[in-house]
Amino acid sequence: MNTLGLETLGLRMHRHCSNAMELAEFLKELGHGITVSYPGLSEHPYHEIAAKQLHGGYGAIITLRTGSRERAFRILNELRIPWLVSNIGDTKTLAIHPSSTIAAHLTQEEKELSGVYDDMIRISVGIEDIEDLKEDFRRVIKGEDENGES
Repeated sequence: MNTLGLETLGLRMHRHCSNAMELAEFLKELGHGITVSYPGLSEHPYHEIAAKQLHGGYGAIITLRTGSRERAFRILNELRIPWLVSNIGDTKTLAIHPSSTIAAHLTQEEKELSGVYDDMIRISVGIEDIEDLKEDFRRVIKGEDENGES
């Protein structure tokens, strides 16, 4: 049995969870037509259950609703830090468009029954510097170029 990395798992999970919470709060406050779903946010429908069961560590997965499939792809394509792969739990932040990747085999009705929508982005938040992550998402969602201009 390979236990390589097990000794730092607690540290990494703490960073995953704290980064995800901070990014979720940031994105919620940023607005710009983005809807954020994260169980650490008090308005999440399962927040109370998550608080009881997860003891303040709400995981690393955030979902965003962007308003349209086109906007979801624009955001994904313009982000610099996240890798666009379907894994979860990596030390690197990962992002995907679930409707066209992991749920591509489902009908539209099955996707919606599963909570997967064409305007959705799934983010598996990594352990990078949170300020770098927030700046990357802020720049892309607000539609700014590299010089900070819209």
